[in-house]
Amino acid sequence: MFVSCFHRSPIEDFPVEKWDLVNDVILKGTFLLTKHALPAMQKQKKGRIINISSAHGRIPDAYKSAYCAAKFGQVGFTKVTALENALKGITCNTIEPGPVRTELIDRKTTTKTCRTRWNNCRRGSKLPHPR
Repeated sequence: MFVSCFHRSPIEDFPVEKWDLVNDVILKGTFLLTKHALPAMQKQKKGRIINISSAHGRIPDAYKSAYCAAKFGQVGFTKVTALENALKGITCNTIEPGPVRTELIDRKTTTKTCRTRWNNCRRGSKLPHPR
C-alpha cells in the first residue's frame, strides 16, 4: 500500500486527490477492516487486531504530510479500538517498523544531519540490513 499511494511534496503544493488517496488507503482501510472484523470477535469474546503502521506514526518527516498524518491517525485509532474492546477479550496493537538499511535509505542518509536523525530514530543503533 505504501508504494501505491505515496506522494512527497510541501503541504502548500500537496494535491488534494493524493491526500485523499493516502488517507483512504491507510486510515480508512484500517477503520473498515476493524469495523467489519469486530462483530465476530465480540461475539466469540476474543480476538487480536494488529495494525502495521510505521515509524512515521510517531516521528514525522518533512514533505510527507499525508502519510505521516495517516500513520499518526492509525496509531490513535488503534489505541481507541483497544480501549473500547479491552473488557470484551479483544486486544488491538500497532507494529511500527523503523527504517531498514536499503540503497534508498543509504542515499537519503548521506549527510551527517540525516545520519544523526536516523540513528536517533533507531536509538543509536545501526540500521539493519534486509535479509
